[in-house]
Amino acid sequence: MSTKVDDTRAPPPPAYDSAYEAPQPLASPSTSSPTTASHPETLVGTHLPTIIFAIPFPTPIRSHKQPTSPYLLYTLPRAPYEKPGRDAYGKKGKEGMVKKAERKWQEEIAQGEKIRLGQEPNAGRWKRFKGKAVGIADGVIHYLPNSRIEALGRVPPKKKLGHLTVLYPADATGPEGAPVTPEFVQFNMNAVLKKTQKRATVNAVGSACLLPVTAMIDLFVVVPIFLFEMNLAYFSTQVSGRSKVAAITGSKDSSISCSPTYDLDAVTVLLQSMCHHLSPRHFATVPGSHPGAPVSREQLLDGADAIIATFRQHAIDEVASRHILDKEKIADDLKRCCRKAGKEYVKSV
Repeated sequence: MSTKVDDTRAPPPPAYDSAYEAPQPLASPSTSSPTTASHPETLVGTHLPTIIFAIPFPTPIRSHKQPTSPYLLYTLPRAPYEKPGRDAYGKKGKEGMVKKAERKWQEEIAQGEKIRLGQEPNAGRWKRFKGKAVGIADGVIHYLPNSRIEALGRVPPKKKLGHLTVLYPADATGPEGAPVTPEFVQFNMNAVLKKTQKRATVNAVGSACLLPVTAMIDLFVVVPIFLFEMNLAYFSTQVSGRSKVAAITGSKDSSISCSPTYDLDAVTVLLQSMCHHLSPRHFATVPGSHPGAPVSREQLLDGADAIIATFRQHAIDEVASRHILDKEKIADDLKRCCRKAGKEYVKSV
């Protein structure tokens, strides 16, 4: 049961680490940049301030045990990498081996999507088969990691990860219906991150043991099944997620703060609707919806609008440009992520 929060009360400003400066007062409206005014996080050195959303799961009607994770962790997916161009002297830009492999894979996925949509009518049988196989492999890659690891995989790498701002709905309630505080959310976030780190360590070890096996299978099978690529992507996601948790919770270069926002109601409704659809026995229906009804496209688009607008409001331009901001794509991504996280949550209640 939610407690209505007075909208006239401004949310408390986020805490700033010693390595980050709080925003200065505006000198004048005509000379100040709107980006500087609306984004409290500042870019320091090579560290990128990052936004992640913590949307509380609905309280189950009946439950025999304590749910494992109280929040859906979500942030916008990364935009595809671009091939580095040449500098003013005609010299090729540098590109790491891992980043190049990821870019090539993204290009394969984009080509397969074009073939599926009929945008390449002259594609031959091999290209069509390969495009379909790549699409299936990409779906498996998105399915394998849990929702928290996937969200962490979208934040900057450990060496660039700076201040992390966790945004949560201002009307979120805790035990006994009391409004939650930033300290309460941060305490729960630390517990979720540490549990995620332990799980990622176990998964990474298991995946590493299977790398030689999947490589041999791909080597001797004529038909491309991308088994090694899928296992490698899963292994990389687990290792990367583990290192990012360590950077967030134990590094001096990174810090974390939690701040309420009044713009995530549509995402809260979307998550409640998804949980009810997955398990009507455990979760109440959204007011005005039919019992057991699936999530509507309108709910997905409203949630995407809320996520994108809030992200733009809090992220600096350099960070926002690294993420996909297309409403239709974010609606599809929200549906998949809410469904995946909802299934994990339903199993834990």
